[in-house]
Amino acid sequence: MDNIDGQNAEGREVKEVKTFSVPFPLEEIKYNSSISIDTFAKPSKEQIKKQALQFHSQGNILEASKYYQYFISLGFKDYRVFLNFGRILKAFSKFDESLDFLEKSIRLNPYSAFPHMYIGEILLIKGDIDNAEKAFLKSLEIDPSLTILYINLGKIFKLKGRIEESEALYSTAIKMATRAELQFI
Repeated sequence: MDNIDGQNAEGREVKEVKTFSVPFPLEEIKYNSSISIDTFAKPSKEQIKKQALQFHSQGNILEASKYYQYFISLGFKDYRVFLNFGRILKAFSKFDESLDFLEKSIRLNPYSAFPHMYIGEILLIKGDIDNAEKAFLKSLEIDPSLTILYINLGKIFKLKGRIEESEALYSTAIKMATRAELQFI
C-alpha cells in the first residue's frame, strides 16, 4: 500500500501512481430524482403577467401566448392580457376567438382605445363595414391621437363611396404622421 508522502510500505519512493477503474453496475444505484413542485413557490399573478408581456415585447409570440393562456386559465383578469391575447389570435386569423378576448378587455377597461380599434379591424376584414365604422369611431372618441384610426375610417368611407370624407381623413392622417416625424427631428 502506498503512503501519501510518496513512499510505499517498504519505504521505497513511488515515482508513478497508477489508477484503475472499478467497474460497478449503475442499476444498483437507485435514488429518487423527481422534484416536488410543492417545494417551489407558484408564480404570482403579476409574475405571470410580467413574463407574458416580456415575451410579447421580445417578439416571442408563442411563449407569450402560453403565458397569457395560463394567466387566463387561473381565472385572473387584466385588460392588457385579454387585449394582447386577442391581438395574437387576430394575427393567426382566429377572428371569432379574438373578438371574445377583445370584448373582455373592453369590459375590464372601457377607456382603452386599442381593443375597439382591433375589433374594427377584424370587422373590416370580415366585411362588416357598418360595425367596423362604429368600433373605429368609438376608438377615435377615446383617443383621437391614433393616426391609424383616420386611415381605417378613410378606408371605410372610401368603400361606402364617401370619397371627400375619405380624402379628408387620409389628409388628417398624413398631417398627424408628418407632425409626429418632425417632433423627432
